[in-house]
Amino acid sequence: MGLGRIGIIAVFAVLLLAPAVIAAPQEVNVGTYVLNIGEYDVAKGSYKADFYLWFEWTGSKSPENFEIMNGRIEEKKLIYDETGYLFYRIHANLYDKVNVKDYPLDKQLISIKIEDELLSADEMAYVPLDNDSGYSEDMDLSGWEISGAKSEVRNTYYKNFDDRYSRYTYSIELARPISAFYRMLIPILFIGLSTWLCFFIPLHKLDEKLILGGGTLISAIAFHIYLTDPLPSIGYLTLADKYMISLYALILPVLVSMIIVERLVVGQKHQAAEHINTTYAILSLFMPVVTFLVLNYLF
Repeated sequence: MGLGRIGIIAVFAVLLLAPAVIAAPQEVNVGTYVLNIGEYDVAKGSYKADFYLWFEWTGSKSPENFEIMNGRIEEKKLIYDETGYLFYRIHANLYDKVNVKDYPLDKQLISIKIEDELLSADEMAYVPLDNDSGYSEDMDLSGWEISGAKSEVRNTYYKNFDDRYSRYTYSIELARPISAFYRMLIPILFIGLSTWLCFFIPLHKLDEKLILGGGTLISAIAFHIYLTDPLPSIGYLTLADKYMISLYALILPVLVSMIIVERLVVGQKHQAAEHINTTYAILSLFMPVVTFLVLNYLF
């Protein structure tokens, strides 16, 4: 009786576990090697990619019916087609979301996202070949440096179909060189210094003060437009915006002081005019710093 009961329990256990074994998704190893990235447009988040993509698997389900989820394949060439192995060279137009909040010190991700058109995550699961994947050291991304790369797999759930699909993603992180920050900072410092020098022009030379002050304001606005022109339309302040607004916070006391000093000079109140000029000269040094700290705190 003991052995009979054990046998019955074993049979039931096999029957209960069999569906789970049968339902286990077939694993497919995926590797990527990026040859080149071109025409990267940060304003649109679009770019062209030339890369190798390969699949390795053991099983009856072929991963040949894959699609790129963040773009469109322009050309697909099957180089190797063997049992359990497919190797492609692909040219594709891709896009990714951009975040330029830290511009010009921002980092962006460009990626290749793959899903199977037909097989859900219950039928097939991608496994990244991290050690075999990579990118060509000869890639030339003007204005960008490659700071890292990674591959990952996660399941994407589609609510309308109540189903999940395995998604493979190979990402390359791009960073602007530090020289991009200096190209922004140096003109800002020169414009700010030129503006502040207005306080050292003799008070009776108001025309010269107005010309220099107005000229620096126009220069600041023009430079701000130049800085933000290559960026997408966004609803938040970038690091460059914060620096420029801080520069405006320096220019504003200068222009205000000119108006007050002019009225005092016309009224023959030269001592008061000197006092206002000195006070605003000191105030204008603190205004950019305070403005930048407040902007960083609020945004």
